[in-house]
Amino acid sequence: MATLSEAFDALLAQLRRDGRVTFGDIRRAMEPAFQATGHRAPQGGPLRILVVRLDEIGDNVLNSAFLRELRLNFPQAQIDLLVKTSVFPIVELCPYVDHVIQAEGFPGASDSFDAYMTWMRQFVPYACWPRFYDACLLPRWDIDDSCATILSFLSGARERIGYSIHVYPWKEETTRGYDALLTRAVVSPPYVVHEVEKNLFFLRALGRKVQSDRIELWLSQTDVDAAQRRLPHAASNGYIAVAVGTREPRRTYPVEKLARALEGLADARLPFVLLGSKGEAAAAKRIEKALPRGCAVNLAGRMPLRESAAVVSRARLYLGGDTGLTHIAAAAKRPIVAWYCHPMDVGVNVVSAVARFYPWQANAVVLRPEHALPECRTPQHGFAEIAGCHSRVAPHCIKEIAPERITEAARAMLGLPRKE
Repeated sequence: MATLSEAFDALLAQLRRDGRVTFGDIRRAMEPAFQATGHRAPQGGPLRILVVRLDEIGDNVLNSAFLRELRLNFPQAQIDLLVKTSVFPIVELCPYVDHVIQAEGFPGASDSFDAYMTWMRQFVPYACWPRFYDACLLPRWDIDDSCATILSFLSGARERIGYSIHVYPWKEETTRGYDALLTRAVVSPPYVVHEVEKNLFFLRALGRKVQSDRIELWLSQTDVDAAQRRLPHAASNGYIAVAVGTREPRRTYPVEKLARALEGLADARLPFVLLGSKGEAAAAKRIEKALPRGCAVNLAGRMPLRESAAVVSRARLYLGGDTGLTHIAAAAKRPIVAWYCHPMDVGVNVVSAVARFYPWQANAVVLRPEHALPECRTPQHGFAEIAGCHSRVAPHCIKEIAPERITEAARAMLGLPRKE
């Protein structure tokens, strides 16, 4: 009988020789070794649960309710959470898990399947196999574009529970066969829409109770104090936090238009605190230059994630697109004006990002383009259906949101009169 390491090495050798391996190949190579080492047998003692969330910051903020309710249902369990290194700061202080594991060196979206399998060969032997997990939970509803289902199988967990590929057509088309690696595949009913609801339905499908659907933000006083030191004295009476970009170009509002929207709020005499990643620092600089001198504090790319979250959590108003900071603002119960690229005249359903990712339980105005641009009016399933906009490379339908709509929504939130 091959050891676990030998079985995995043989699987990788087949992948490199043939250029592919099937899910059947993975099962045939690894299952006997897991059985022989006792990984698939009940371990006794407290349950050992691994929760895998290899998605983005916003997804993990929305997952906060799931983690709390999971702990309430399994108070004595050992619960570990696996996240990407970029997400780690926002979950590091989670009080509901025993250990947060960083997926260091995790491949990017453009990497090959070989890269994912090679990473797993390096990662799971020390991060997963010694823990002998009773269950691996995959509460992500959408397409598994991080091979998390394969990781759950290779983790050695006795039970692997995740959302089925059959929850919507594009997932079924792009991740065919993944359900074979699970011990239980969950299917959500059509009335479960928002991502928070999808996460919590996962628990209900396992026969567990949900006491609350509120989301949480976990910061330390050190984070709050550090963020406060970043702000100028002018912000002591309040400020407007602005997320200048998003991870996807089609969800990102054009810089020039955002600057125009902010100009219409200058009479509020609240400084704009510009936030974003290092990759968005140049855009923030352009906005800063376009505004009257002294109106903006540019902190984009200059702060750790939790300090940015702390800035958002104390803002008088938050402005941003469909991005992680928007969900952080919702968790912090800040007033929000947000803009999404899904046009008003394109259908919304359980797949649509605007329905799944609007600011949860927040005092929020969500602005959308009134009409899709011509090339986005033809209904499509899959990638375009999610956002209602077909573009992958640049702001597109979102450009149709007039800056004045953002200005007026923000003025209403601040209690200012309409701009003449």
